[in-house]
Amino acid sequence: MEEKVILVIDDSPLAPCAVREVLVPLGYKVERAVNEADALDRIANESIALVLVDMRTPCTSGLEVVRALSDTDDSESQVPVVILSAEGQPHLIEKARNAGVKAWLVKPFDPKLFVTAVNRYCRT
Repeated sequence: MEEKVILVIDDSPLAPCAVREVLVPLGYKVERAVNEADALDRIANESIALVLVDMRTPCTSGLEVVRALSDTDDSESQVPVVILSAEGQPHLIEKARNAGVKAWLVKPFDPKLFVTAVNRYCRT
């Protein structure tokens, strides 16, 4: 079975480490995009099963990243996006859902809930 690749877009190098700690033992491969352009390039050229986006990304906001992903990806092949952020304001969550985000998880995340969301939204 081929590893599913989870792409993490986050301003902190610690978040991908926490994600790796939980997901690698379950057979996932976790990679970090350094910015929006890197993420868009990887999504266009690699098989990405799920994107985890922080609201504070290295050059832009998480919502701008989500919108950019939606603009460059047709709906049939669109990579699912989950927000993984320390922020959790209801108005931001609603904006994210309207932009096509599948779920919003607050950091620090509960590993069990996190794995449930990843398993649910990862594309096959």
